[in-house]
Parts: sequence; structure tokens; C-alpha cells
Amino acid sequence: MKEIDRTAIEDYKIPGLKLMETAGTHVYDEIIKVLDEDAGLICVICGSGNNGGDGYVIARKLANRFIPVKVYSTVPLEKLSGDAGINYEKLLELGIRPVVLSSSNKLDDFKNDMENSDIIVDAIFGTGITREVNDYMKAVFDIINGSGKKVISVDIPSGIGADDGVVYGAAVRASKTISFQLPKIGCILFPGAEYTGDLLIKDIKIPKDVIEKNNSQMYVIDENRVKKIIKPKKRDSHKGDNGKLLLIAGSKGMAGASVLAGKAALKSGIGLLKMAVPQSINDIVQISVPEAVCLPLGDTDTYKLNKTYIKEILDAAKECTAVAVGPGIGRSQDFSKALEIMIKELKGPLIIDADAINAIGSRADRFFSEIGGDRIITPHPGEMSRLTGLSIQDINQNRVNIAREYSEKWGIIVVLKGARTVVASPDGDVYINITGNPGMATGGSGDVLTGILSSLAAQNIEAKAAAIASVFVHGKAGDFVAAQTGEHGLTTSDLINGVGISIKSIIGR
Repeated sequence: MKEIDRTAIEDYKIPGLKLMETAGTHVYDEIIKVLDEDAGLICVICGSGNNGGDGYVIARKLANRFIPVKVYSTVPLEKLSGDAGINYEKLLELGIRPVVLSSSNKLDDFKNDMENSDIIVDAIFGTGITREVNDYMKAVFDIINGSGKKVISVDIPSGIGADDGVVYGAAVRASKTISFQLPKIGCILFPGAEYTGDLLIKDIKIPKDVIEKNNSQMYVIDENRVKKIIKPKKRDSHKGDNGKLLLIAGSKGMAGASVLAGKAALKSGIGLLKMAVPQSINDIVQISVPEAVCLPLGDTDTYKLNKTYIKEILDAAKECTAVAVGPGIGRSQDFSKALEIMIKELKGPLIIDADAINAIGSRADRFFSEIGGDRIITPHPGEMSRLTGLSIQDINQNRVNIAREYSEKWGIIVVLKGARTVVASPDGDVYINITGNPGMATGGSGDVLTGILSSLAAQNIEAKAAAIASVFVHGKAGDFVAAQTGEHGLTTSDLINGVGISIKSIIGR
């Protein structure tokens, strides 16, 4: 966005003052929408940069409408310059002089104003923050957050890193954030998303070709995108038209993982489901998923895939349009060797999940140096840690870049699960999902995602598109269920029942 702003101003000669006026007007309009007829005090806290300049535009427009407004500045007024300085001067012409907040001031009056205001406007740091806020500003944030009032943040809540959602020591908790032209990554990823409140994106009239010229290759997954991916079934289709999936899953004590993935695949529209499971759980799976064709392998608790069984899998895979491997499969050296062969020889999409990811571990060069077709891995942060050697904390703080780098390096699609699941593809594109809720943080939820993803991939949906659509459908199914049962009452079995409802809401039937 910084480069887009620069290009618009320097190359397209769009005045920065005009962009600032448009941005401030959007926030002013939102304030007017929620004000009562007897408007009380509006407090606007401004920083030094363009974010502060937006705040001065907002305050001026409120004052021109005779709405009581008080303005605070977090920097000495003589340091204001550029477009922010010009808008500060315009505010002075109305007889409104900001109160300067500095470490030498007590915050009693500020606290009193915040508690007696109707709305607080946070126009302090914006996207420019790169280091931890000082103790005085932490106290300012504490007062804003503790006021109990509606807080509107301009572009991004102050204290949140715009590139990664990191909290720089402390941050404003907004009721609503009004972001301009494009959403900021920090408003989408956690923990920043937790501080953002309702997120609105407002167009400030930057030309479309400026945005396209500075394409970040980062996208939010929305329903319109998914609607273009998942199509209604043809009225005269038969099961062969709707894809054939081979799901390799389960072990003794983990039959549930294979059952959950299988049921989710069926709810996602697969025409024919084959499930390769150990002999020891075959009866359980056959009874639990009667729609599936079972392929029992071996006679032990986990897979001991010798050459005979590997040939059975490869032969079964040739008859299918996609293969998924890993849910509840357990760990064995024999399976690791089998997985290596599958990655190399299978020509269609291969979805690699759970213990199949753990079998790869830090040996990506062994498994991905030669791949036969589209490969999709679905790690949670712990599994991504084992793949990369990075700590879970590092991964959670840098989800986008880590997923993108791993995807580009090995030529595979990475679905990095968690709050705000990230889909990264080898072409450098990154997609962030915003559906889902904390109730989905329960055992088996990942197995359901594997079922949805592998089912869509088997229905001849291109691998990247299947990954994008599946995480959206998965999260939306969770949102439907949570709306009925509450987040605490959400179970994985409920989640499966929400899959079909989720898809219907997107495609219409």
C-alpha cells in the first residue's frame, strides 16, 4: 500500500491531500451513520503521519457539522508537516487546537474525556509502526481500551504491525476498523485480527492499474472467489462424472480419523470413495462409512506396506482422480518408503496430511525432489515446525512468508492450518481464509478439511483452486454449526454435517 500510494501521488499526480480528504471523509461518514440525534462528544487522537492527517480531516468535518469534537495529538504540534500539517492548519481555522499528549502530562483529563465520549477515533500510528510502543503510549492505549466506548480505528488499529498482525507491546482494540483501498495483512492475521473489530474497506479512488502494477500476490478468500470454483452438479451426471477419490488413512486406535475424512469427502460431493485402511480397522470403517469401497491392507495395527501393498495402492490410484494420505495413519518406516514412491509416481493430485507430513519431516529434499503431479500438504503449525526446523512461535508470527517460501522452494501447494489458514502456491500467490471460529480447534477438524480438499480435487477442480475453496467451505461449515450450537458445543461430527450446508449456501443448491 505504501508503494501504491507513492505511485498514485508521484506517477499519476493524484494529490496526497485529495487521498487524505477522501479517506477522512469515509470515516466521518461511518461516524455519522451511528450517531444519535443528540450527538455527544467525539474524541479524535491523532499521530504525526498520514494517519494523523486523516484524523484532522475527520475532526474538521465533525466540527463543520457542529458535532462536539475534541482532538488530541501524540506529537508536538510544531512537528506536524506535509499533508497532515496542512489539515492541522485547516482545523486551527475553526478554532480547534489539539491537546498535546506527552510523557510530561498526566492523563487524568484524557481519561475523563474518553469515558465521557460517544465515539473515540484512533488515528495515531496507522501502518507505519515498526517498533514497540513506549510506556506512555501503552497507558494511552489502556485508557482508550478501558473506556468502554465505541472505538473506530483509521486504516489499522494503532500498535498492530501492518505486514504481519504483530502487537508491538500494546495496541488499540477497535470496535470497527476502516481500511483504505485494500485490507492490511495485519487486520487479517492474528493477533491483529483480534484487535480490528468489524473491518470495512473503503475505496479512495486510486486507479485500478496502479493496484495491479503493484500486485502483492496476496488475496483474501471470499465467497465470490469460491463460487467461481465450485459448480453445481450437472443434472444428468452419474457417479463417475463426480470424481473418484482414494483415501489412505487410519490405524488401530485412530479409525476415527479415517471415518471423519471419508464422511467429509462424501459430504463434499465425491462420486466414488475408496478407502485403503489396515485390515484391523476395516470392519469399523466399512460400518461407519457404508458408502465407501474399502481396500483392506495388511493384517497389523498400522500399515506395513511391502511391495505388494504399494502395488495395490498404485493400481487403485490409477482408477481415481485424486489421492489423499495421512489421517490417523500412524508412523512406520515402511510407510515412509511407500509415501516416497507415491509422491514420485502418482500422476494426479496427492493430498498429504497428518502422519504423512510427519513422515516427510525435515527430509523434503528426499520426498519432493521429484514429484509426479500436483502435491498439497496440509500442516498445522507443529507439523510445519517439523518440516522447516523453525519454532512454532516463529511460524505463527510469520505464517504468510514461511508458507510461501516452502511452497516456492519445493513446487508444492501449502495449506498452513490455524486461525486464518494460509494457502500458498508455487507461483508465489498467497490466499488467506477468514471463515471459521475457535470452536473448530478440536480433534478431527483437520481430518474433515482433508476430506473436503481431496474430494474437491478429485472432482477435477485444479489443485490450487481446490485448496482455496476447501478452507473456505471448512470454515463456513464451522460458522454454521457454531451459530446453532455455540462454539463450545461444536463437535467434529457436527462440522461434517455443516459441509453440505456450506456448499449449498455458496452454489445455491
